[in-house]
Amino acid sequence: FGVAAFVVTLMVLIPAASSAGTYDYWQKIDKNGEQDVSMVDSLLGVLNSSVKIEMLVFLVGITAFMALRSPLTLLIVPTLGWRLLSQDSNHWGMVWHYSAILMPVLFLAMADGVRRSRGSHRPW
Repeated sequence: FGVAAFVVTLMVLIPAASSAGTYDYWQKIDKNGEQDVSMVDSLLGVLNSSVKIEMLVFLVGITAFMALRSPLTLLIVPTLGWRLLSQDSNHWGMVWHYSAILMPVLFLAMADGVRRSRGSHRPW
């Protein structure tokens, strides 16, 4: 039922509510402006983009990098993955709301990381 509801929403309801009569985000898939971009180029673009690297540093830096000590941080990988691979530059930075969904998980990971660091023999 869930898959059928998703398809009906995406293919019927959203286009019906749109002034253009289409789902506007289809055009954002596999596009970088007007240029086609391969998956390899998208992956390499993550490493070559200072904005994307800055976003990663800000996300873990806000937790004093303690979130990296927790396996809970792995929960943000899917959301972070689509943001980093997206060709929409609004998804990369810290200006819009896209990081809000990640922050509760990162703060829980930070608390877990602090707990783990107290029991660790490592000085860092």
